[in-house]
Amino acid sequence: GGNVVFRKGYGVTDLRSLRAIGPDTNFRLASLTKQFTAMAIMLLVHDGKLTYEDRLSDIFPDFPAYGKAITIRQLLHHTSGIIDYEDIMEKQYPGIKLNVLVEPSAELNRRVVAGTLDCAIIEGASFPELTAVELTQDELVVVAHRKHPLSQLRRMTPADLVGHLYLGRGSEWSAERTVRDMLGEVYDTIDALNLGHPEYVRAAAIAGLGFAALPKRAVAADLQSGQLRRLPIPPGVRPIIAVRRKGHGGPVQEAFWAQLTGGETPASGTISTDGRDKS
Repeated sequence: GGNVVFRKGYGVTDLRSLRAIGPDTNFRLASLTKQFTAMAIMLLVHDGKLTYEDRLSDIFPDFPAYGKAITIRQLLHHTSGIIDYEDIMEKQYPGIKLNVLVEPSAELNRRVVAGTLDCAIIEGASFPELTAVELTQDELVVVAHRKHPLSQLRRMTPADLVGHLYLGRGSEWSAERTVRDMLGEVYDTIDALNLGHPEYVRAAAIAGLGFAALPKRAVAADLQSGQLRRLPIPPGVRPIIAVRRKGHGGPVQEAFWAQLTGGETPASGTISTDGRDKS
C-alpha cells in the first residue's frame, strides 16, 4: 500500500506530434534493464542462493516442461531458445520470430554481436568474430529509366557517367563498396544522391532522377517491363551471408539456423553452402 505523493510527466513524446508526456505515458525500456537483472542474478549466485546451472523449472515449478532443459547460464547468455516475451503471451507454442530489417550490413553485424539479433542475413563481409555462411551470390547491375540519356548508349566508358546523377544508398551500406569497384575512380567524382533504403533508390531510378546500381533480382520485373534499362557496365558480384555469434544456442535457435543454412556450421570461420571452408 501507500499513497502517491507526486505524479507528473514532463516534455513531449516526439518532436513531430509534440504530444505531452503524462503520468500514464508508456515508455518501452527494451533491453535497458537486462544488465541490472543480470547483475542481480550474479549477486544471488555469489551469495549461494542460485547456481548458473540451476534449471528454469527449479525456480518456476509451474513453467512448461521445456523449462527443465533451460539453465540460468543460458538465460544470461541469451542462448535458451525462448522466444520474445510478447510472442509468448500471444502464442500458445514457442516458435521463431522474424524481423524484416533492411539496414546497413555493419549495423546488422553489430546487432548480432551485441545479442539483440540471434542471426541476420547480410550483404558482403561479416565481422570476424561472427560465424558466417555464404547462402548465395548477388549480382549488382547498373540501371536507368528507359528515357534517361545513359539508356540510349550501346557502349559506355566511366567518362560517360560524368554529369549524370548517381542514386546511391550511402557510404554506410556495403553495396557501395561493390559499386565503387564497378565504376572505378569516377565513383568519387560524380554527383550522388544518397537515399539509404534500396527501395528508395529503385523508386528514384524509375522516376528518371538518375542511374543506380541495384540487385538484379530486385529490378528483374522493371527490366522485363521496360521501365528500367540495364546500362552496358559489367556487373558486380557480392556474397549474401548468414551470420550468428560463435558457439551454440538453444534448441529452437539451432534448428532455425540449420534450416536457414541447410546444415550445421563450424564454430569459427566462414563456409559456403556447398561446404567449402573459407576460413
